[in-house]
Order: sequence, then structure tokens, then C-alpha cells
Amino acid sequence: MAKTKGNTQVQTQSTEIATTQVKADVPATQNRFGGTGLTVSGRAKTSLPLSRIYLYQGTAKEQKTYAGRGFEPGDFIDVLEQRNLGTSIKIMPVHAFARFAQWEKGAAQPIETWENEADVPAEKLVWRDGGPNGKRIPPIATQTVNVVCAVEGEPWPYLVQFKKTSLDAFEKQILPLEGRRAYQKQEPGLYTLSSTDANDDAGNPYKKLTAAPAGNANEQTVAIALKVREAQQAITEAALNMAKAEDGQANSGNQQPVAGGYNPNA
Repeated sequence: MAKTKGNTQVQTQSTEIATTQVKADVPATQNRFGGTGLTVSGRAKTSLPLSRIYLYQGTAKEQKTYAGRGFEPGDFIDVLEQRNLGTSIKIMPVHAFARFAQWEKGAAQPIETWENEADVPAEKLVWRDGGPNGKRIPPIATQTVNVVCAVEGEPWPYLVQFKKTSLDAFEKQILPLEGRRAYQKQEPGLYTLSSTDANDDAGNPYKKLTAAPAGNANEQTVAIALKVREAQQAITEAALNMAKAEDGQANSGNQQPVAGGYNPNA
């Protein structure tokens, strides 16, 4: 966590970013506050234009949370606005950070969390034999990769989380392809996120997150990504707090991992 002095500098940058976005993206007839929008006196921090993207599964819990929104399984949701982004989105990754957590069945919060893989006990990162239908048992410490990204067609950054089965989309597509692009000194690429039908070990259906390369991002998306990079410290801190808040949500023994968090099969 940055010290207060550092936060002040970074927060100024993030405020400038939000201001620039308002000036660029809101029609002049609606921009009558000089681009600042709502301000809160007596507060040390200003809200960042960051939201989380969630892959809707259609569980009973989600139907209650998003009642009347008309979402269907496989829709990507802007959690802040509860807005449907469609069944596929294109993201340009800017920064990613991993977190590890040990969960106990039925617990509302993880037993322990780590923000560096080197700090996780080695025995908690090992795959084990003896799972159902001959499958191997995942490590005790589950990994979540949090990706701060620009989304094509959207004027602000988002947090997309990859965990368990959705982690494949990051590990087998985005990460190795970004390695190639970095080797060629290219900017981050554009990736299409969508979903496919799948079943868990108990036969329960869910939407599995997928990723595929989509070439280079357009200039508008690159512009947002550059703004995010300029204020990376502040936005990453906000994303980390968002990820920690997600860890505090109810955790059930039968859940499907999706972009944006766990999806209890209620």
C-alpha cells in the first residue's frame, strides 16, 4: 500500500484521468461542471472510474440480485451500472496481479490470503491425485489473476478476474500471446472474451469463460489503456481493494468460477 504522500500524487493523476474522460466522452451540452462532476469535501480520495466485469450464470442468487434486468447466462455485466455488455467483449490488458487464497467449505471468507506466490507454502500449491472420476485435485491455495484492462467501446477501465476453470483463458491464451507481443516490442493486444457451455464434476451446467486473440486494439481503446497506465498505482490499488471485497462474499461448497468472481450455485 502506498503512503499518504504517494496516494495524494497518484490520486491527482487519477482525478485528471476521470476529468479528461468526461471532457472527451460526454456531449458538451451535458458538461456544465468543468468536467469535475461530483466532488466530496473533507475526503482524502476521489472515486476512480473503475468497475468489475461479471459473467452472468443465471443462478437463483444472481436472479435475485439482478431481478428485472433481463440478463441471460453468458452475458457480461458491468457490475457498477448493472449494465449488459453483451455475450462477448474485447479487452486490452494493461496490468495484472495474482492473489492466492485458501478457502474452507462453507466459509464466508478465506482462511488465509497471499499476494505473492513466493509467500504461499509449497505444499499448498501442489496438485494431488484422488479426485472424482480419476481427476486430480487442485491445489489448496486457489489462484486468481486480476486483470485491469481497457474494453473496446467503453470509456473507462475494468477489472476482469480469472480463477479456476476461467484461469485457462488467461494462462493458455492471453499470457503466452502477450509474451510473444512483448518479445516483438508490441503493445498489448486485443482479446475477445466469450463463453461456452460446460458442466462441473457433479454435472451442473455453467458458462466457461474463453479468450481468443483479436489483433490490435483501435486508437480509442489504446487511448484509454494509456490513461490507465499513467495512473497504474492508483487504479491497481482500487482493483486490489475490489478483489479483497470479492473474497469477502459468501463462499459455498459448490461454485463455478467466472470472470468477476465466484458464482454460488444457489
